[in-house]
Amino acid sequence: MPDFLDSHSRWPKHPLKEWNQTLELARSLGWYFRKTSDHAFGHLYCRTGVPKGGAVCDITIFPSGRGGESAARFARRAIPLPART
Repeated sequence: MPDFLDSHSRWPKHPLKEWNQTLELARSLGWYFRKTSDHAFGHLYCRTGVPKGGAVCDITIFPSGRGGESAARFARRAIPLPART
């Protein structure tokens, strides 16, 4: 598996649907995914690598476990959406 997966790559599926929704949102907004060898499932990185206005630019994707659904929802809210015009 490549080190970083862009939005055009196939990303791995997480066992929890809430995390898959978070992964799909990040992917649709051009974020990158990196599978890690530590205890985490992986990490999400914003496309610029530089957060704007204090926004989160590195989100840890946790493996399934207690509280995984709420952690995924929290992470999804941390992904900044594009401004509407």
